[in-house]
Amino acid sequence: MMAARFLGYAYGMFHAARAPRERVGWINTMIVIQAIDWIATLGYLAAGSLTLSQVTTAAFAPVLFIGALLWFHPRRLPAEH
Repeated sequence: MMAARFLGYAYGMFHAARAPRERVGWINTMIVIQAIDWIATLGYLAAGSLTLSQVTTAAFAPVLFIGALLWFHPRRLPAEH
């Protein structure tokens, strides 16, 4: 089930990368998904259900993805003429 989600969103993000202004919805959705994943990870860590060694990259990778998606977000791109 997770593989289908990953493949679907990977396809969507590659599709959005070709025309980011027209597919800003994909980009915004991925930002929200990454934020939810990160908040959930922090919640499990705070509750003691998981340790940092168990979540490894899940503790910081979403923040990197969010940062990259915001940095290259279409609203930051130069205007097209």
